[in-house]
Amino acid sequence: MLKSEKKYSIAFYIKAVICLYLVCAIGGAFINVLIQFLLQEKFSNKLLQLTSIFKNNYFLIIFTCLTAGIVEEFLMRGYLQPRIEKIYKSSLLGVIISALLFGILHSTYGTIGQVVVPFFIGAIFALFYKQYSNIKILIICHFMFDMVSLMIMNFMDFKHLSVF
Repeated sequence: MLKSEKKYSIAFYIKAVICLYLVCAIGGAFINVLIQFLLQEKFSNKLLQLTSIFKNNYFLIIFTCLTAGIVEEFLMRGYLQPRIEKIYKSSLLGVIISALLFGILHSTYGTIGQVVVPFFIGAIFALFYKQYSNIKILIICHFMFDMVSLMIMNFMDFKHLSVF
């Protein structure tokens, strides 16, 4: 069902994962700062609830990151993006619609930032998939992004965020 996977060297995998991660992390941080500056958006109550579930539960963190990375990438990039491209005969529409759906998928957290940043990441991932046809790199990067985010949440005390 996936388009044929291109094979790359280990060095390419490492460079691609690092570059994708940095683009998504820096771009996402910039977007979050911009949203915070323009909208004065509060921290998501849903994320605050999730922090107590994930607190020091490393098996759950790893399992969640792994399943989210695999399922979301296969669904958005592996399944939807190529089919949208074929149906509408437009690569751009495949990228935009899969990124938009990826953002909407994250709307349950209840903040604009939790939709806009995943849309941005979805667009970056969709463009990468269009260019390099390798979903394994996206799964690895998605896993890493979620893992780092959840580990940061695990070690932060969000009760002090209300001061800001």
